[in-house]
Amino acid sequence: MKILFKYVLTFLCIIAMTNNIIAQFVNQTLTFLPSNPTTTDNIKVVSENQFGNTSCNMTSSTITSTNYKIDVTAYHNIGLNNAICYTKDTITIGSFAPGAYKLVYTIRHTSTNNQYGKDSLNFTITGPNGVKETEALQHLKLYPNPVKDVLIIESAQPSLTEDLDYTLVTILGQELADKKSKASILKDNTLAINIKDLPAGIYFIRFNYKGQFLTKKIIKE
Repeated sequence: MKILFKYVLTFLCIIAMTNNIIAQFVNQTLTFLPSNPTTTDNIKVVSENQFGNTSCNMTSSTITSTNYKIDVTAYHNIGLNNAICYTKDTITIGSFAPGAYKLVYTIRHTSTNNQYGKDSLNFTITGPNGVKETEALQHLKLYPNPVKDVLIIESAQPSLTEDLDYTLVTILGQELADKKSKASILKDNTLAINIKDLPAGIYFIRFNYKGQFLTKKIIKE
């Protein structure tokens, strides 16, 4: 019985060592679909992987997001025999508010949860049609930020606020309010938005001025 136990223990040690060796031979290439995502896209991350073993199929995945960081974990059924195995994981991560994000992609074993690979990629999500900041909106000022009660939007361009539309959204893209329901005009180039009743957190304001777009981040205390 002792000899059998010794053989079993040796076999388990060999498996653990093999797992550690295999983990050194995982190569990843991360890309996005679409390559230039906007707030209206259902974004997918594509990971092309090369394993140093006989089997490597993905069995499941998890996705979590905190502020501007998105964590994706792909679980693979990793074989023990040395060989080359290729997989191409395509995982839908969903839609997000505009901003600069970091995605971290981790590969783990389905059964043991051992980590076999990890890579990251920075990317930017823009407004509809990929529009970015334009000259007419470059000099908008938002203050105070962080804000507790009333947010002031000030423009250096006279009368711009008359034709300026905006939408207040959460970090997950949920629209909360627009200009008609929240803002009051203090003077020709200044708007005031009462956000006192909003929960603390990060929000975005999407501005639209005669077809020109801009997104700003605010922090509600």
